[in-house]
Amino acid sequence: MKDTIITASFKKRELFFLALSLVLAMLFNVYSIFKFSQNWKELYTSLGVVLIVAAIFYVILLLLRLLVAGIIKLFKLVTRRK
Repeated sequence: MKDTIITASFKKRELFFLALSLVLAMLFNVYSIFKFSQNWKELYTSLGVVLIVAAIFYVILLLLRLLVAGIIKLFKLVTRRK
C-alpha cells in the first residue's frame, strides 16, 4: 500500500477554510447579538453553538469545493475529447 503524503500547502489551505468557517459563524453570532439586543457575554457563552455552526459551514464549503472540482474535471475531459 502506498504512503500518502499531506503537503504543507494542503494543510494551509484546509486551515484557511476552517478559519473562514469559524469567522463566518462568529460574524453570524455578532449579528444576532446586535439584532436581538443581547448581552455581549453571549459571544463566549454560545461558543459551543458557534463551533457547531462553523463545522456545518466547513462541510458546506467542502461539498461546494468538491462540486466545483468535479465540474472542472468533467469540463477538461469533455474538451480533451474534441
